Amino acid sequence: MTDTVPPKASPADVALTDVAAHLTREPMLGQVSKPVNRQNLSASAIDWKPLQRGGANFRTHCLHDVAPDRLEFRASGGLRRFCLVFIVAGLALSGLFVSEQLAAGPRIDQWLPVLFPLLFVLAGVVMWWLAGQRRVFDLTQGYYWRGKGRVTGPEALNKQKDVVALAEIRALQLLEERVHSDGASYYSFELNLVLAGGRRINVIDHGSRASVVKDVTLLGQRLGVPVWDRS
Repeated sequence: MTDTVPPKASPADVALTDVAAHLTREPMLGQVSKPVNRQNLSASAIDWKPLQRGGANFRTHCLHDVAPDRLEFRASGGLRRFCLVFIVAGLALSGLFVSEQLAAGPRIDQWLPVLFPLLFVLAGVVMWWLAGQRRVFDLTQGYYWRGKGRVTGPEALNKQKDVVALAEIRALQLLEERVHSDGASYYSFELNLVLAGGRRINVIDHGSRASVVKDVTLLGQRLGVPVWDRS
């Protein structure tokens, strides 16, 4: 079952700080606005408000067909480069300040500006770590989770985030959100899992509609669930 809406205009550029704030946010679990009958669950019965406000204006994740029984959303090269911008810029500025202060003399109060660029380095490292968390659909084990590494047993699975049995997934929800930032605007496209009872779990949220539509189509085919598309 697919509800389609014509795509909107191309996204505009967004400030780096806005995208950074979005990438470092933890995905949130959604709450349905009214009880939903799990036997008659339909696209019109679930909540269509975005689970995760905001979003990047570039592709942050892409689906990898790792094996016949396993698919993973992994960080894109664009997201990795975005993280490196913060790390490299912070290190460069810190190096510049250090060289200037060494020339000026050992006054402790003048070394405080060196700490500010290190915040960029810290932000880049945190974003890099979060980008490394994969969104895994393992058909052999029968579970979806968000985390790192291959899960080999119940104990390791319990340490992952957003763990849900694939049998609980009733549909894949694709919606769009108009994001406004510093006078500019763009569209971000959000993919959510719709579970029995209408609960939703966010998987990805980025600005490339063509990429997310391609990924969600393959994912729906492999999971054997419908795609509810209002993007």
